[in-house]
Amino acid sequence: MALLKDGTRIYGNAIVDGNIAVSNIYNGGQTWAFAADGSLTLPSGSPINFGPGNALIQAGMGFHIDSEEGISLAAINTNTSTTYGWGFGTDGNLTLPAGSTIGEGTTAITGGPTVNNIELTPYGGGDPNQRLVIYPTAVEGNHVHLTSGNLQVTDIFLGDDAQFVKTNTDGSMAIGTNMGPGGSGGNVWTFGTDGTTTFPHNTIHTNNNITVQASGIPATVTAITYSSGGWDSVSGSNLSTTGGTGSGLTVDVSQSGSGYADSVIIVTPGNGYTTGDTITATSGGASVQFTISVLSANWTFSADGDLMLPTGGNITAGDSNVHIAGNIVLGSNGNIVFSDSTVQTTAYQAVRSAYNTQYPSVRINNAQFNIDSGGNPTVGAIAGTWSGGYTATFQTAAGGSYVVYGVGSSTATWTSIASYGFGVTFGAAGDRAVGLFSDDTNGHQYRVTWVAGSGGTGYGFIEVEQLI
Repeated sequence: MALLKDGTRIYGNAIVDGNIAVSNIYNGGQTWAFAADGSLTLPSGSPINFGPGNALIQAGMGFHIDSEEGISLAAINTNTSTTYGWGFGTDGNLTLPAGSTIGEGTTAITGGPTVNNIELTPYGGGDPNQRLVIYPTAVEGNHVHLTSGNLQVTDIFLGDDAQFVKTNTDGSMAIGTNMGPGGSGGNVWTFGTDGTTTFPHNTIHTNNNITVQASGIPATVTAITYSSGGWDSVSGSNLSTTGGTGSGLTVDVSQSGSGYADSVIIVTPGNGYTTGDTITATSGGASVQFTISVLSANWTFSADGDLMLPTGGNITAGDSNVHIAGNIVLGSNGNIVFSDSTVQTTAYQAVRSAYNTQYPSVRINNAQFNIDSGGNPTVGAIAGTWSGGYTATFQTAAGGSYVVYGVGSSTATWTSIASYGFGVTFGAAGDRAVGLFSDDTNGHQYRVTWVAGSGGTGYGFIEVEQLI
């Protein structure tokens, strides 16, 4: 009989031909055979072979060790004498030979329960959040999450540093291609938290047409369907709303004294809405419901360089000029040619006479504008035909006003200066006339302001704005 260190007694030892048989360990009534070839045969007859180059536990044997200090497994590669060790820690984690770990934890899902996860931590990370956390769906749909230890601290890359799809710690997402060291060069598309997309080099490339759709933006309030009363001018300003398919719509609500809303005006349109949506705005104990219509506008950028507008018109640039279908041609020489063949060479031009002079005069293109010796604002043609219509508003210094209308001669042709009044006579300094005039010879329209001066009859100044 032998007595082991912990007090276990071994009975019935025998050595036969170099083999050792141990039987009846502490009255267990079983026998373990340690063979000279290094194998161990268990009482049930299953062998464990510890021969050179292998350590085999055969299927069906099972292997179970209890320990308060964890378990370490080691293997030696006999070709290189390299030792590999795996550690099963008391925290439940498995430590791999190079130091990386596989473990489990829990993740608290926003708006949902706390779920179990698997955590893979590569050795050598400089931050404890540099680990992969895998956990199942618990709230929305059927999916599996793959995150970092904290997405607000550590990004997740799908790919390497040169080409990737990744999360950003600010909540945005990014796609990168052909990146250089440290993120230099290459191209990055960023999908922002505000719903916008930032393109590399501010370009969009496609092999076919591109359609840009702006829809779901409320345009008008079509009807008020309900009001509970109690509105006032303060509480009805810039009110947030609920309902409908979109978000972000705010409105001003007013009432005419009845206590019920009779006007709803869009302040901030928001987006994502549908025509016919019923929207509710609430303030204090009162509310109003109304329906809306939305904008629906598509711009199509064609592969041939044309731009199709939402109204059905299009813009082309096939002959180096820009053509707006049925309306305007923007010439490569800088001119604008309108659908009636009139030509504009300057988009806007303003000319002003000297201030408070007698009989001031302004010439621009085919037009002549004066204050004559009788104190009359006049308009005329230098040469050609002045046959366009005019509308003028006369404002006296004393505060009176009236509007005059008229049309220039449709047949007369002037070869020298000929100016004509249009029924207005200045009587005092500060009298003012403002008129809109069209010249049919060149297609221009002018806004002209005459102001009577303080030097007497015929004094003042003139300002002419060529609009188109």
